[in-house]
Amino acid sequence: MERIVSSPLLRALETADAYAEVFDLDVIQDRGLLSFHLGFLGGKDKKEYQELLDYFIEHPKSVIPEGESLDELEQRTFEFFDKELRSEKFTVFVTHNSNCVCLQNQIEGNKTGIPESDEVSVKPGGILGIFLDKDGKYSVEVLFGTEEEAAFGS
Repeated sequence: MERIVSSPLLRALETADAYAEVFDLDVIQDRGLLSFHLGFLGGKDKKEYQELLDYFIEHPKSVIPEGESLDELEQRTFEFFDKELRSEKFTVFVTHNSNCVCLQNQIEGNKTGIPESDEVSVKPGGILGIFLDKDGKYSVEVLFGTEEEAAFGS
């Protein structure tokens, strides 16, 4: 491992710091790895506002007040990984489920649809690996943790 790039959110930074200590590396914080910004819906009980969340999922161009749209999340994530996956350095990215699903969509060339609808996800603390095969094709696989279907807001 040559570098660690993390979302600046505390839950991601705590994980990144644990790796950094073991491998004697600094953590690079990047806002491109922030999770889906739910705006005024953030931190509220999903059961109470699921119908409203579903609206924003079904209308990916609609911006959540004080947050972002799913299209904005996808674009931000695509731009981040399009640049970062070209790095020659072996990198650990510490991020969130919504970014992982967007990355999977990017690798598959699917830049439309709902990023929270993929099957490549792990429970908190899990690890996904990004691989490049001899033909230059990327893939994502679960390396550690329990695989689960992606759920909105995980």
